[in-house]
Amino acid sequence: MGEQVQIRNLAPDLGSLVLRFRGSDTLLFAVDTESGAVRYEDRRSGLTWIKIPGKSMLLDSRLGEPLANDCML
Repeated sequence: MGEQVQIRNLAPDLGSLVLRFRGSDTLLFAVDTESGAVRYEDRRSGLTWIKIPGKSMLLDSRLGEPLANDCML
């Protein structure tokens, strides 16, 4: 999708991370999932970071659309 996403300051307990996207840093918190995917959210901004085997993606949960897909860590 041509976007750049940076993960910064991942907490040692994996409970939160700082995500840099479009020049802004956003603090996201870990959310439990039943699927086993790693998921972080900031409900205020609507940003959701999901990591599954092989790729990661950034979603706008308010609009229900991807912002960045096939992200590699």
